[in-house]
Amino acid sequence: MTPLRTFLLEDETLLRKLLLRSLHAMPELEVVGECGDGVEGERLILNLKPDLLLLDINLPGRSGIDVARDVLQALPDLRILAITSQIDARTVQTTLQLGVAGYVDKYQPFDTLALAVREVAEGRTYFSHNALMELRRLSSDTATARELLTPKETEVLRLVALGHLNKEIADQLGVSIRTVETHRFNLRKKLDLADTAIQAGLVKV
Repeated sequence: MTPLRTFLLEDETLLRKLLLRSLHAMPELEVVGECGDGVEGERLILNLKPDLLLLDINLPGRSGIDVARDVLQALPDLRILAITSQIDARTVQTTLQLGVAGYVDKYQPFDTLALAVREVAEGRTYFSHNALMELRRLSSDTATARELLTPKETEVLRLVALGHLNKEIADQLGVSIRTVETHRFNLRKKLDLADTAIQAGLVKV
């Protein structure tokens, strides 16, 4: 298996060095770059085109939120794990809506951080307990919004939560892929949650 090309963007020098040591010990990863500044980090990421990005949210020069938004537009297949001390509902939700695959408290034990890295690297999602609690608090407000869903949107929601791709959903429902995309767009607007939040079990189906 080819190691995933990994970039680390973290401004705290000591933590960055400790994380780098852990990443180098993971044979499934190949560290291709590191940086502590948002502006320079974004430039390097767009140039190096890594497979996996470990991203701090609070960065000098340019925030991690802005970096995530820009690099995901240019590199839509990039997997991002946010490693940050900023655990609040709106920030976690914003990263989800951008397409960030994981969110973990940087003060967790290194074993937990390593688990988060592996989960995201293997195509799954990972959210620390604190991040999940914040998201569940927000998702409790979606009950009223769900009353606005059509029967077809409710069925699409169920299939999204099970991890089905657009083509699979289209085949099961006997509709076009474009129709499924429209339903998913409407779900995100009505529930104010990203697909990754639904797949992480934050919306009960």
